[in-house]
Parts: sequence; structure tokens; C-alpha cells
Amino acid sequence: MTLMRFLTCLITLLLLVPGLALAQDNDGDGRPAGQLDCDDDDPNIYLNADEICGDGVDQSCSGGDLVEDEDADGWVDERCDNEANCAANPGSDACTLEVFDCNDADETLNHDDEDGDGFSSCDNDCDDSDASIDPEDDDGDGFDDCSGDCDDDDAAVSPTGTEVCGDSLDNDCDGEADNVDLDGDGAITGDCGGDDCNDEDASLNPNVPESAGTCNDIIDNDCDETIDNLDEDCFEAPEAHAGFDIQDRYLGGAVVVVLDASGTTDFNVADTLTYTWTVEPDDGNVTLSSDPSAEYAYLYFSAAADSTLEWNYTASLTVSDGNAATDDSTEEISVRFWRPNYVPPKTCSQNRPAGAPSALALLLLLGASAVRRRRIA
Repeated sequence: MTLMRFLTCLITLLLLVPGLALAQDNDGDGRPAGQLDCDDDDPNIYLNADEICGDGVDQSCSGGDLVEDEDADGWVDERCDNEANCAANPGSDACTLEVFDCNDADETLNHDDEDGDGFSSCDNDCDDSDASIDPEDDDGDGFDDCSGDCDDDDAAVSPTGTEVCGDSLDNDCDGEADNVDLDGDGAITGDCGGDDCNDEDASLNPNVPESAGTCNDIIDNDCDETIDNLDEDCFEAPEAHAGFDIQDRYLGGAVVVVLDASGTTDFNVADTLTYTWTVEPDDGNVTLSSDPSAEYAYLYFSAAADSTLEWNYTASLTVSDGNAATDDSTEEISVRFWRPNYVPPKTCSQNRPAGAPSALALLLLLGASAVRRRRIA
């Protein structure tokens, strides 16, 4: 390399790294003051220099002076085994030993084999007080006592093992034997003595009760061996609907009105409902015709020719779903008949004899009905 090329390279290096050109090295140890030299007045002190242990000086710039056995566990720090320390301390233990402390800042980590199993805490023995626990993989399954193998004498048992029903072994080392849960829903399959009735479907297990969305799916969702409307989780009373209040003009002879329970609703469509009608008062003018399985009933009315202008009755509907665990539901309506010479009151305070109504008025009266409901239960 020519002199010119050398000078050019040197100038370029100085320009690119100006800190090198300006760095000071007062003690001449070849390291500028700063992170590489924590004491630029002593050539024996710089980063990673040999430490003289116990002299009160931090030769290696590690943040403090080293002592031979900082954690006082009887084992010497290996960093004290160096030429400078042994020259300054000819009788130092560090200069005669062959085995050193693996962590001189932790007294629980050393080469003492307290349980005599051939392994110390420096050899990764996780319990040096129990000779049955050591870091050796005795059964060759890839796990040892210290890495979670709950039976290091059986290769079929390990943290990655597959649980097997009926072998009485904790194959997967989760703390419980024979607890197979194939669908991961937290319930043990029935084959292993558990109560999961379908271990291939996580939505079917004892922890998921029957609900509105499953009470009619013909499936035992909660594994209690009862299905849908037989399961107490699905018990809910029907909601009776007795229709609307009825009024009709009585022209003599017999009048028939229809009692309508078709609006009744039930939570469980699998229920068989029973409809029971009663009419009060029983004054001899009305006759009820009903079928417990039918949504409709018929009320026949006939009265003697006397001075009575109107008759008022209460028709009550009781609906049962046949399940003793749920209450029956009841609702009532009013039924009213009136003579043609009597105009039903327009308001609650008006009752007066009728004049000669027009044909249009009669038609309107014949088609009139009040819409009013009174719930009892």
C-alpha cells in the first residue's frame, strides 16, 4: 500500500469515527476512558480485566469488587481464578480448586449434592432434598422429573402423553388419572366414569342446562337423561289468552257465542295443553259446551221474556300444560247480552231505553264488540 493510499484511509477513518481521534487514554492501557475503562488513571483497571478478589477494587469494571464466596455457600466464584488474583493472593482457594460455584450470587445454587442422587442444583436438580427427583430422563420420553414428568419410570406417562381410560395412570401428568375429555368442555367422558353424555360435542355436557333454544331439539343437552319438556330446566307455565270481551244483542230464542283460546302461548311446543272454561253466574240462562283439548268453546244463551234488559257473565279460561312443576295460567273475559229495546251505554253512566233505531244503527250495534282483557294469573 502506498503512503498516499494509507494516509487517505487514515483520514477517512478519522472522519467517519471522530470519537476515536479525540478519545483520551491517560493510563496507556489501550482503552479510552468511558465504558471501556472505568478508571483511566490506572492501567490495571478496564473492562473485563482480571479481578483481584477481596481487595476492595473493581479491576474488571463490573460494578464492584468480587469476593471469593459472595453468597457464603462454600463454593468459590470462578472469576477469582485468574493470574492477577493468584499472584496477589497465593493462598487463595480460587487458585487451587477445580470446581467453582455456578452462581455466586445465589446460595441455593452450588455443587452440594444434598440428597445424594448424583446431581446438584448446579446440575439443574430442581429438588436437591429428594433423591427421587433429578434432571435425568430415566424412561427416555423426553421429560425428566424436573421438566414435569410425573412418572419418569414409564414412557407412557409425560406432560405430552394422551390420557387413556381405565389404566389408572395419569398419562398426561395433569394431576388426575383417567380424566379423558375429548371435546374439551371440562366434562369427563362416560367411558371413563364421567358424566359427559357426548364427549365429541362440547355443547352437550352437564354444565350447560336446557334453555329456550334447546328445549325442543329432542336432545339431552345437559346429560341428565331427560329431554325437552321432561327436563325441569324447560318447565314454564303457558300463557292463557281467553280472547276478547263479547257482547251480543238478544232477539229471543237462543244465541251462541264463541269463546276463543287460540291466542294461548306456551314456551315448550312439546307440551299438551288442556283448556278449561267456566262461566259465572250460573243463572240458568247459559249453557257451556267445551272440549278440554280444543281451543274453542261455545256458550249458548236463552232467557225468558221478562223485564230484564241485559245479562252480564264472566267467562274464565284455565290452561294447563299437564306438568305438575308449573302453575296453570288463567284469564277471564266478560260476556254481555242485551235486548233490542235497550241501547248499550255509550259511557259508564248512560243507561236509558232505546228509541226506534235506524237500520244503520242496528247493524252497527250488532257488530260492536269491546276489546278489553283482564289477567288473573
